[in-house]
Amino acid sequence: MIVIFVSECEHKALKRTRKILNQYANQIGQRTWLTHMSEEGLQHIHSLLRQASSRHMAVACHRVLGRTRTALLWVVGSRKHFNADGIFAFSTTQQDVLNIPKQASPMQRLCAYLSELAGFFHDIGKDNAFFQEKLQAAIQGNQQRITDPVRHELLSTVLVKALVKKVCQVKTWPKNDESWVNALSNKQQLSAYFSQLVEDGGWLVDIDQSHESPLPLPIKTLQAPLLWAWLWLIVSHHRVPFGKYKDSQSNKIILTCKNHVNGSSSEQENDKDDLHNNLRPADTEQRFWEQDQQWLKGVAHCIQKIQHWLTNHQALLQDPQWQQTFLTTIIHYSRTGMMCADHAVSAKDNRGDNLESNSPLSLLANTAKGKETSPGALLGNHLFNVGKQASSMTRSLWQPNLSLPAIEKTDLPAPLRSQPCEPKHSVYAWQDSACNAVKSVNKAGENAGFIGLVQAGTGYGKTRGCARIMATISPELRYTVIIGLRSLTLQTGQVYRKELELASAQLTVLVGESFIKRLMKYEESCAQGSESLAAENEEGLMVDGDPDVHLLPQALSILLDKKIKQQKLLASPVVVCTADYLAAAADARRGSHLIAMLRLLSADLVIDEVDNFDETALVVLGKLVYLSGLAGRRVLLSSATLSPSIASAMFSAYRAGYLHYCHRLEITKPQVAVGWFSHLSTLCKTHWINDDDDHKALKKFNTIHAKHSQKLITHMDQQPAKRKVEWLKVPDNFTLPMLPNLLYQAAQTLHQRFAQTDPKTGKKLSIGLIRVSHVSSCWYLSSQLTDVNSGSGWEHQVVCYHARLPGLARMHTEKWLDQALHRKKPDALWDEPLIRQLLDNTEAEQVLIMVVATGVEEVGRDHDFDWGILEPSSTRSVVQCGGRILRHRDLLITESNIILLPTVIQYWLNPTGSVVYQNPGVETKKHYELSTKQAEALYPKSWQEKLDARYNLAIPSSSEAEITALEHQRQYDYLHTTSNARTCDQDLKKAEGYNLVDWCNDPLLAANDRHSKGNPFRQHRNKILYWCDNQDDWWQIIVKTSGKQQGNPVSANSAINLKMNVNENRLLLQQLFSSAQIEDEYQSLKSLLYQDNDDDYTRQMLLGFEFENNGQTLLQISYHFWLGATKKHNGWE
Repeated sequence: MIVIFVSECEHKALKRTRKILNQYANQIGQRTWLTHMSEEGLQHIHSLLRQASSRHMAVACHRVLGRTRTALLWVVGSRKHFNADGIFAFSTTQQDVLNIPKQASPMQRLCAYLSELAGFFHDIGKDNAFFQEKLQAAIQGNQQRITDPVRHELLSTVLVKALVKKVCQVKTWPKNDESWVNALSNKQQLSAYFSQLVEDGGWLVDIDQSHESPLPLPIKTLQAPLLWAWLWLIVSHHRVPFGKYKDSQSNKIILTCKNHVNGSSSEQENDKDDLHNNLRPADTEQRFWEQDQQWLKGVAHCIQKIQHWLTNHQALLQDPQWQQTFLTTIIHYSRTGMMCADHAVSAKDNRGDNLESNSPLSLLANTAKGKETSPGALLGNHLFNVGKQASSMTRSLWQPNLSLPAIEKTDLPAPLRSQPCEPKHSVYAWQDSACNAVKSVNKAGENAGFIGLVQAGTGYGKTRGCARIMATISPELRYTVIIGLRSLTLQTGQVYRKELELASAQLTVLVGESFIKRLMKYEESCAQGSESLAAENEEGLMVDGDPDVHLLPQALSILLDKKIKQQKLLASPVVVCTADYLAAAADARRGSHLIAMLRLLSADLVIDEVDNFDETALVVLGKLVYLSGLAGRRVLLSSATLSPSIASAMFSAYRAGYLHYCHRLEITKPQVAVGWFSHLSTLCKTHWINDDDDHKALKKFNTIHAKHSQKLITHMDQQPAKRKVEWLKVPDNFTLPMLPNLLYQAAQTLHQRFAQTDPKTGKKLSIGLIRVSHVSSCWYLSSQLTDVNSGSGWEHQVVCYHARLPGLARMHTEKWLDQALHRKKPDALWDEPLIRQLLDNTEAEQVLIMVVATGVEEVGRDHDFDWGILEPSSTRSVVQCGGRILRHRDLLITESNIILLPTVIQYWLNPTGSVVYQNPGVETKKHYELSTKQAEALYPKSWQEKLDARYNLAIPSSSEAEITALEHQRQYDYLHTTSNARTCDQDLKKAEGYNLVDWCNDPLLAANDRHSKGNPFRQHRNKILYWCDNQDDWWQIIVKTSGKQQGNPVSANSAINLKMNVNENRLLLQQLFSSAQIEDEYQSLKSLLYQDNDDDYTRQMLLGFEFENNGQTLLQISYHFWLGATKKHNGWE
């Protein structure tokens, strides 16, 4: 065939492309090549170009067909220079010349006006003597961090409220918005009001510096809602107000000054002087409204626009539904727009090139930080710039994808295109059916809502299926996948790169753990034949991705200057990240809220394994689903064991947000499509739920979902049993030290049932899982199982796996587990080096390997065990661990391959405790207590015949499975009812407003921090980090929740017990290297992973472990390299 190559590469990509093409084709132009070659040769060139691909590469390949035609075969790299047929675009424009710009709705215009007005006034509280003196001190070289007695945003709010009361001649709050709008709409009058306010002493703020002082803003008001929105935007532009209950018996929330004042007034003279200066105007040559004449003009013009809006749309304010949507938009959109504007303008101010006067008497907004601190911007200039930028930033939030990069349909890689691509009888055939089912959503238009539930089973390709569904349903592909585990996040990212063929410019993977990231880079480089992480390999590994950050809008580029990770989070069309990154969007208290919110509003959302999260985290995820609906985005939830409570709560949250989206845009007929997808192609369907009534819509959803779940359960009934359960029998005189021997006897029983025969030696081998709930149990059982007498003809080995292993030990443990327990190829097990060595060297005929693990084994590990012994802490735990038994093999069983303990270990440690199924578990005092602690009476009896996920999909009765029913009830309480489980323990009356549904239905719950504090995504606590230096000395250090170290290391030798009764000959991984060889292994890995770090940091990563800091100075710790660390517990000894 005759082919033509056209290159529009830029920068270094041009040289790389020229070097490749010149080897195989004749260059007939400056950027054009022509040659005659075979199909195989063309595939080789295509492969070479793809390996060298970057965001700057753009190579189109055309085949010559006959005398007059050519056909585009492929494009490598960016397609921005070519259309769908490969025709070169000789000129480009950023203007949308094809689509008529949509006119903003009345609500959108009003919210933009209020963002602008808030921006004009947001920092007027910086006109106080204390703040200005602080800035001047910094300019003079004082780098000490000084905290304001009263924060400037609270002062700004108080001053604006004083101004409004003066012009409206009221003592508290005006009766309507027209009064203050009409009074402040004149530029000359506005200047006179300010001058008069100063002359009359109104600028002398009178406020109590106390955490309990009421905020000068009501929790809500039906009078003057525009004034409330204006003041709330000002006071919340850094911190949302502090919310508290009015009294111990009330569920009414009041707002106080706690988040905006620095403690109570002090008796010390210096503190009194600071407070006095903080509350009086600064000594200045010009007040801020005199510094920039544009400011008064801009304020007056903005208020005139609000005045005009009130004239034409006054009636809308009387509509309760319109008011709800208006407040929601103010809280989630206007605040975001104004904060972006403030940060972007401040970043520009930080350059220090826009200051007109360096006089010490000039009112400053900030300082510029370079080699030396210098004056930043004049306060008046800063206020004006933020006001104008706030308007445009808020308006930009309405734009599709926020004008951020997305993948066009023509740029989708082949695995994501919507045409059928799976064989009819493939396990992935359901994906074609799912894609066909969602095509009706595309036909309904871009404003149609969609939430999908993917319930395909393990091994059916949910990750790939979700990507294909999102690519089919989206006119432009832009979405975020959030996952609970860091390791699983990186695994998913690898699937997206390798199987879905997304380029580095299209995909970014973000995780928080640098060790895991470095390790996966290293392992991938080893797989490619390189043992080095040298600079030339960094580009090829692409762990983080390489989106074109130059495509960010100018305002966001300034906002995120030098913040590479945040730039990638926004610029990348597809992001795979740990849930923590995006959870910040639902918590306005956190500093990372802003960027997470921009990502959430600009991209569709996929939540993987949604039921892996605990109840409070589920509330946060529900908020993300709500906010996605509020932005008109599409949402996909993935889990094979999705419970009815989670499904209905997420639907309600999405629908509530989507209805606000429709009201904001004045869409009269909201349409919400709900998709149900599973590995059964016949169950992949989309239903439209367009009922106006909330109750009817939810009832319809629950009915369809129940039918879908029942069909899945019916399919489970038709499948042969792969897992059966029996209960461990313990003697009447049982004590905890007897447990290791009982477990070993149970393991021998299971081994005799399910051991495999080594084809070389004829010996019997089985690998089993012993799963427990806590690290301490895992540590003690592992150590004591090494000391159990194997018995004649038996050999047993132990592997310990939990989260408190040193990084180096965990790396080798997971690597061995991944290799040995990947059993899709029947004979691969016998070639694993440690197992081969064990079988060849032992004289025993029965060889038993016991992997003692905590919950880290439950999710994200593709392991296949022969049998399991499990601590029954929860229904989900048992089902998830059960899924690790015969995961890769279809074997028919007649006897039980899972043994459950008769109760949880916590009960044996504390027999008198009223609640023992907790942390992890469902029990809490008073409201969630079980009738018995004996697990056999709590779990389904049907498990003895077949263990499957039916009780995750459908709610059993208490008589059928008491603990399972209680788990569903607690989950429902957190998500749906006012008797929220967490607050029930304190006071039932306080529970109202803590659950997800209340938050979605009452926008003002997001206007203060009470709900976020009651439902944190993760419980962040300080930790104590221990590590060993190269002199075999142990050290401890306090680690803050932010990850920063605090204080100096403290010697911990006396707290670390290294002399335990551990039979190292029974620790299987000890064969990799002994204790004496740990230092050599550490030095080897350090040279590969941490060339750029000092030795202490590297040892903390590879040889360290953490404990929660409960106030103890030194913990008594037992430690072994292959067992990790645990606190001493007398109950085991």
